[in-house]
Order: sequence, then C-alpha cells, then structure tokens
Amino acid sequence: MDHSDRGTGCISAYLMLALNLLISGIVMYLVMFTMIDGPAEFYNNLNMAYMAVMMVAPMAILMVSMMGAMYQSRAVNIAIIIGSAGLFAAAFVCMRQQTAIDDVQFLRSMIPHH
Repeated sequence: MDHSDRGTGCISAYLMLALNLLISGIVMYLVMFTMIDGPAEFYNNLNMAYMAVMMVAPMAILMVSMMGAMYQSRAVNIAIIIGSAGLFAAAFVCMRQQTAIDDVQFLRSMIPHH
C-alpha cells in the first residue's frame, strides 16, 4: 500500500467523519418523528435537535476511539473527543434547562410521543 498521500488521506477521513456525523444527526432527528400520525403533526422543535446532538456526540467519540487506524492524528482525535464531550454536555444542559424553548414549544414537542 502506498502511503505517499498519507496527509491527504487523513484529511479526507476526517471530512468523511464530519459528513457521516452530519447525515447521522439529520437521520436521528427525523427518526424521532416516526411516532407521529402524519405530516400535519410534524413540528420542528429545539428539544429534538438537542436530543439528536446528544446522540451524535457519543457516536463521534466512539468512532474516533474505535477506528484509530482511520483517524491517525492524535491531536485531532483528542480535539474531537473533547469537543464532542463538551457538545454533549451543552446539549444536555440546554435540554434540561429548556434553553430557548417556551411553554407552547415544549408542549408541542411532547405531543408526538405521548
């Protein structure tokens, strides 16, 4: 195997990780709406976004930790792990504190799964 383009491959692996996490986050957000009756009950809300971030952040940590051969920059890996842990904590606090969510938005976010 030719490792002459090791730097370019490293960058592309991290770009693919970012793309994977972005697409996974969107899919996770949309999957949370599987319990609604129909399109009329679809309501974008921040609670669901907070939860999607709380699912994607640990996934990023696991992917970087478990697939070290693909993600070879130790400094970037540490930054991703610390950033993901911080993002998870921020989303958790925002969800628990209902940051930027008023009473109507909170109630509408509860309707699809109750």
